[in-house]
Amino acid sequence: MVSLDESLSYLKDRVSECIRSNKSILVTTHMDCDGLVSGSIMTRALIREEARCTVRTSKEFSRSVVRSLKSDPRDFHIVTDLGGGFAKEMDAELGDNWVVLDHHHIPESETDNERVINAW
Repeated sequence: MVSLDESLSYLKDRVSECIRSNKSILVTTHMDCDGLVSGSIMTRALIREEARCTVRTSKEFSRSVVRSLKSDPRDFHIVTDLGGGFAKEMDAELGDNWVVLDHHHIPESETDNERVINAW
């Protein structure tokens, strides 16, 4: 199991690299109360650090959403309050250019993925 510290360090390093390299970040968040709050907090933190970022909402997360992320022109993807259970698909479509921050229950197989940050 990857520790929370390791996963957060990975997120910090990837976001810092995006900022230094002037790469763009897409925040995709759930369109409910906790999704809007978590997406807003993440986006505000990115803006404060002068990251090039965009935020969008989604009612659900599915394979079609993962495919849409692949065709999106942004360089790095942060998914908040969604995405648990889709690590394998995200790896296949996006390589290591993504992170999921979620509080919903996830499959045991995802606890070893440093790109899945989850309290479970």
